[in-house]
Amino acid sequence: MSAANAIFSLDGTDLTVQCTTEDKMRVICQKYSTKIGINMNSLIFLYGGNQINLDLSFKEQANSIDKGRNKMKILVYKNEDDGFICPKCGEKIELKTEKIDEIIASINNIKDNIDGAKLIIDNIIMVKLSFFGFINF
Repeated sequence: MSAANAIFSLDGTDLTVQCTTEDKMRVICQKYSTKIGINMNSLIFLYGGNQINLDLSFKEQANSIDKGRNKMKILVYKNEDDGFICPKCGEKIELKTEKIDEIIASINNIKDNIDGAKLIIDNIIMVKLSFFGFINF
């Protein structure tokens, strides 16, 4: 087993992960994601313009030049198509839109009740003022 380095680049920041040429890419990428504190499932790993096959080893994935150098440069992107992702653990957050719709409907109902109460209070004030002769209808 030969020592190797996988250099990951995310948002212009490089981070080197030491590995062996026999290590599976899944293990190497997991080491990287653990180091940066982001769930591996929320990242996309590209090598040579293609998405990395996580089931291949370093030496199976690397091109002939990188095999000779035992060094591989991997571009990393955050997977933005997953909707809402927890910034702490990287897990996808499933939002139940039915619940959100219920909450919005409830808020609108409360708002309507408040507006109705304001109207009733305004009418009571107007009746009181007219009763004491402050305003004439």
